[in-house]
Amino acid sequence: MRWNVMVGLLLVIVMGMTGCGGGGGSSPVQTSNYTGTTSKATVTTSNAKALSEDAFSGGQLALSTNVLAKAVGGSNHETLIPLYVSEVIKNCISAGLHASKSTGKSVASTTSDSGTIPGYSGSASYSINADTSTGSISGSVTFSNFKPDATSAGISGHVSFTGNINVTTGDISSLSMAFSGISASDGSTNYSMNGTVAISASGLNETLTISMTLYSSATQKTMWIKNYSYQYNGSSNTLTCSGTYYDPAYGYVVMSTIIPLYISDISGTPTSGQLLFTGENNTKARLTFTTSGYRIEADTTGSGTFSVVY
Repeated sequence: MRWNVMVGLLLVIVMGMTGCGGGGGSSPVQTSNYTGTTSKATVTTSNAKALSEDAFSGGQLALSTNVLAKAVGGSNHETLIPLYVSEVIKNCISAGLHASKSTGKSVASTTSDSGTIPGYSGSASYSINADTSTGSISGSVTFSNFKPDATSAGISGHVSFTGNINVTTGDISSLSMAFSGISASDGSTNYSMNGTVAISASGLNETLTISMTLYSSATQKTMWIKNYSYQYNGSSNTLTCSGTYYDPAYGYVVMSTIIPLYISDISGTPTSGQLLFTGENNTKARLTFTTSGYRIEADTTGSGTFSVVY
């Protein structure tokens, strides 16, 4: 699972989205945008499915794009939007870096470059600064209703970034992005995002971190993805997830990994592994993946006894 076949590692998300791999998770998030319930959620048989699916749907950033709707159905795929946006941003930065190299302005010998990337519709304008001795980069991307293809969501707004590249290949080794009021339009639904996303890679191992608030015009509510961390081990094809998901109606649950998720090379979906979502009074939802799909269980008393709810 490399960046070019993952959801930018982010689609994903969102996200997302945690203090490793470039430091994006520890950067400030405009939590004033979140006006929902801030208390810990009490997991019940009626909300366990929604809480676990919606919390993990940010985790689908680490799955290939063609299985986003397969791994976890989810009553709410809004957490996928910041992951999609982050993937587009990463691709634009990569395109800008390689455009500089292909025109003779190698990253190893230039300090800055700028340009515009046309989309299926709209455009993305980038400005990149590079340190020729360390490989560090910084800059920004400004979107104007940018759609990479006909079925993509249109993105507008400004994103700043810092990171590091391999000065020989120009490939990104780490990237930290700050979102402030960036928007995406998907059909009749509009989204607004504020927060940070970071990606890093070392050999076959990759880490993605997200802290972000996300507003949806469809629900007229804002969710909060806080300190999400996704660590992918390329040697074993396993994914470890953690973070805190704030649902505006139910409150928050803390996501942790009981058994790392094994990601199929063929489908890009988890075929084994188990995640836990802990709420008030030790109530919990448990999400277990198998080769045939997934199972959701709830412990509504905090006793450690789970019953299947889906």
